[in-house]
Amino acid sequence: MRITLLIATLLSLNTFAGTEIKIAGPQFQLTSSEKQSDLTSFESIYVFKILDVSDEIASIEIRYSIDGVESRVNLKDYTFEVKAFPGKHKFQIYIGSHYKEIYSDTLKIEACTKDFYDVHARSNYGIIETLVDKPVIYLYPEFEQDIQVRVNPVGEMSFTYPKYNEGWSVIAQPDGTIKHEGNEYNYLFWESKHMMNVGVFSHNGGSIVEKKNILSFLENKLSEAGFTSKEKADFITYWVPRMIQYDEVLIEFIQNSNCDQFATLDILPIPDNTNRFYMSWAEYNGGTVTEPRKIQKMDRSGFDILEWGGQQLILNQVSETL
Repeated sequence: MRITLLIATLLSLNTFAGTEIKIAGPQFQLTSSEKQSDLTSFESIYVFKILDVSDEIASIEIRYSIDGVESRVNLKDYTFEVKAFPGKHKFQIYIGSHYKEIYSDTLKIEACTKDFYDVHARSNYGIIETLVDKPVIYLYPEFEQDIQVRVNPVGEMSFTYPKYNEGWSVIAQPDGTIKHEGNEYNYLFWESKHMMNVGVFSHNGGSIVEKKNILSFLENKLSEAGFTSKEKADFITYWVPRMIQYDEVLIEFIQNSNCDQFATLDILPIPDNTNRFYMSWAEYNGGTVTEPRKIQKMDRSGFDILEWGGQQLILNQVSETL
């Protein structure tokens, strides 16, 4: 699965400030922050690395604006820097006609600091509607506790169980038992539909797994992440029967804050550890795949929650450039 994108002539400046297109998922993600002794108290530096783009983008000239003031810059290994006064700033980045303009929320930076951001581009090609399948939320308080849970999906909520009334108000036990309106549940269930850029899936990297190895592969990865036996059984019995219909599948795992591309969670009281684990997968049809992300071991101490979910991508729904 390979996306071929040609570098087109940049659009004229008067299109740069055009209508904003709302795209699912956070596009600016702060990865690290470093104090810089060579900067004054009136200086700060943003470092932006453009991700989810074709190789040709690595060193091209792009346009960006900070607080509405436009500039041009040459990328170096997909990266560029912007020096700014300490405080809050908004950015807009235009890569080329094959990519949507990228808009930040307000990005705050401290004096004498260099903040590093991953910036996720969104292709104009390969956008499909997909179902976010069976996200389930397990609650493990340290003692019986009243808990409020709210899911904020990027797309449109299509089904919940139990009934969702602008959130769930439940009583949870340390063993994970959830009581809601007189009934008991093992977890809270929701599904939604949202728009997915298949280009992001192909660029993020993943694992190619043969049909005969799918079960053992998932057992190993879920154990590595810190799933309990029951949680593994729930995950595997839902996904594996669908996956073994194919000779080979491409699997990508998404964890924690990266799961905000599907939904955000508001839980009160705030858990000690919020663990989120999603899987995107598709039938593998050939092509180059980059190395997968390393699995992060979950912290299951204190009041912890686990949410897992996923999506199957039907890649023949998208452009012939795939």
